[in-house]
Amino acid sequence: MPSTPRLAVDLQTVQGGFFGNRGIRRYALGFTGALARRSAVRAMLFNPGRPWLEALPEPLRVRGRLGWSTTAQFRELDDGDTDAYVITSPFERVHPGQSVPPPYVVESGLPVVSLLYDLIPEIVDVYPPELMAAYWERRPLLTQVDLVITLSEHVRMHAIERLGVAPERVSVVGAGASDFFRPPTPGEQPRELVARHLPQIRRPFVLSVTGWSAHKNAEGLIDAWARLPADVRRSHQLVLSCVLPPEACSAWPDRARSLGLAADDVVVTDFVDEAVLRALYQTARLFVLPSLEEGFGLPVLEAVRCGCPAITSNVSSLPEVLELPAATFPPQDLDAMAGLVQR
Repeated sequence: MPSTPRLAVDLQTVQGGFFGNRGIRRYALGFTGALARRSAVRAMLFNPGRPWLEALPEPLRVRGRLGWSTTAQFRELDDGDTDAYVITSPFERVHPGQSVPPPYVVESGLPVVSLLYDLIPEIVDVYPPELMAAYWERRPLLTQVDLVITLSEHVRMHAIERLGVAPERVSVVGAGASDFFRPPTPGEQPRELVARHLPQIRRPFVLSVTGWSAHKNAEGLIDAWARLPADVRRSHQLVLSCVLPPEACSAWPDRARSLGLAADDVVVTDFVDEAVLRALYQTARLFVLPSLEEGFGLPVLEAVRCGCPAITSNVSSLPEVLELPAATFPPQDLDAMAGLVQR
């Protein structure tokens, strides 16, 4: 393979697939953008059955005949000048009858590389049975590709021990936060941005960028918040940046009330764009990621890049991201979590 490989990158996950606007989509865009800056992206392949992106980040606005290929176009136009096919979301659900990688890629003998973010669904109960069935259907793909790349050593070991992938076929590439996440520059007013978009935030706050899935342990953070001294809770709010499914919108507020918390002690933001998310990082007193399991933990890096102090649980990949034992806690020890938040 040449020093700068020529890659075809499967980017259908950024078209609003199963993982929506979650971290996988954001990482896939950043990862492919980094490859594009090195002129390594020969083609980006999209799913013609999904909506086209209205805009792509600047590094991905590549030129050339294969810049916006569907797999059918790739089959027609490829002249053997591609070194590998890269899957950015191996557990992406596609229409029945389709496959990842496409049959043409399999038949061509082109080397296949797949990102692996985590194996969380088989570690923590996060999916209903129908989604787990799709997960188990996709899982063998990772044992068949030529190379698996992971974001952490933690996930690399899972690939070896749980999937049975040979160690020499698994590499760690890590992750990095986008340059977009940084402290405020002179003239920026992140507090005003937060106040305009999230008027329910009225006091200094502790932030967690989280999710509804059980592995995120947001309910554990709410429980720990309730154990803080009353004067701390009166002077601060807990802000959970998260999009909840409709059936869950009342669950966290109900839990907070059941613990004796006031109605405005816990704020759930719903979706926020990246500008507001950055402003939240820039203005929070503390960032907390209390997860039971992660494949990496990108929000920790984003918070720190924005100048926000961060603490995390001491399990899975998170000690690789925040190499500061004094800033970690056992995620199921609510008193330890509350004590570190207060400190």
